[in-house]
Amino acid sequence: SQYAAEELSIYFDDGTIKTNGPGGVALANPQIKSPKGFFYTDTLNWMKLQGSFIAIGTESYITVGNFFPQANLTPSLTYPGAICQCADYYLDDISVIETDLPAYAGRDTVLCTGDSIFIGRPPEIGLECIWNSNGSQVATGGGLWVKPATTQTFEVTQDVCGLIKKDTIKVLIKPKYNGPAIGLTANTSTACSNTTITLNIQNNPPVLNGYSWLPQGVYIQTNNINAKAVISQSTVFTLNINNNGQDAFCPFQRSASVNVSVPVFTDSPILISNLITVCPNDTFALSILNPAPGNTVTYEWLPKGAFSFTSSLLAKSITQIGSSYSINVSSTGDASICPFTRTLSVSVSIADTCFKDPLIPNVFTPNNDNVNDVWGIKFPYGYSLQDLVLFNRWGTLIYQQSNLKFDKEGFALIGWDGHSTSGEECGAGVYFYALQYSDRNGKTISVKGNISLIR
Repeated sequence: SQYAAEELSIYFDDGTIKTNGPGGVALANPQIKSPKGFFYTDTLNWMKLQGSFIAIGTESYITVGNFFPQANLTPSLTYPGAICQCADYYLDDISVIETDLPAYAGRDTVLCTGDSIFIGRPPEIGLECIWNSNGSQVATGGGLWVKPATTQTFEVTQDVCGLIKKDTIKVLIKPKYNGPAIGLTANTSTACSNTTITLNIQNNPPVLNGYSWLPQGVYIQTNNINAKAVISQSTVFTLNINNNGQDAFCPFQRSASVNVSVPVFTDSPILISNLITVCPNDTFALSILNPAPGNTVTYEWLPKGAFSFTSSLLAKSITQIGSSYSINVSSTGDASICPFTRTLSVSVSIADTCFKDPLIPNVFTPNNDNVNDVWGIKFPYGYSLQDLVLFNRWGTLIYQQSNLKFDKEGFALIGWDGHSTSGEECGAGVYFYALQYSDRNGKTISVKGNISLIR
């Protein structure tokens, strides 16, 4: 551009400033002005325009330019050969900074050998600072990364519109702590609920540390050597050691954990019977699945008078109508399990088939193939056989059974194997029977019929 301008200015407002038509000038009283008679003429380097003002609180926008009517302007023909018959400028690096902004180098800190740290403020546009260390300038700007090999003090000198302020930071260099990893041990690996256990630190760093014992709420005593805790369930105990670098070493952290288990018996023992269907006076066996481990477990079968045999995991009983059977399982505890008590029960129901009338088949095949080799009649509990006779077609008595009462088992099987009373094998054919029995109410019942013997 051919011309240079004077009194370049900066105006702060709420955004309502406007020009007086095309090519017009926004008339305002700018808060920041360049000196009158000073022309910005440098086409190679940046030139600074700065100043200070007191804000009223509504400022949200910055307008940069010239705020005077052209009749009041004094142009300077600086570059006659330039194409643009104007004063044309580039703007860059605009910022607003509080004039009372204190200098800030950062807090004194401890750093490990070989580590780096950022000191001062994050890079801020327009904040002019000079950093010195040991009497020499080391950087400019609001902040910088440093990696001192030894303890070093840094000083920042801050210039905000001619207001000079200073601050220092000391970076203390310490060696890293290379001691062995800490450990945490417990006086027992297993414990039962409400037991107090002791935890001990192994390889405790020989400096002043902070100790954090976790989980919270379980400890009755903690210090920098050991701790005591009351356990209620299986727990992972953790110790966190934090060193802030106040001793010979730079800051460091260490952590260790130990697990103490509470061996609670969590399985569910099951009491089962060896018979799916039982009838009165049947002998059946009860046994336990998922038994408790350990050698301190005891078993009590109840009711005591109902069993003909009992052991730890097995019992035998004769069924009584409506009876319920149970077992108390308990342990005083040992290394593998904590004390507990469980009660298991099972009710034995009597099958309806125990009380039905006898079922009499009409054919059988005694050919020694173990299938239907015997003609048999099932008599339920409480029934009595008065008389059973079998004849061949010539009226000869082949088989007889009488005077039997069935009250020892759920049902009784009375059968004929196809031989005569003298032990001879009977031939195939039709045979006749006459049956007389009484039910559990004493009623006498007579049945006659025939059966076919097939070989």
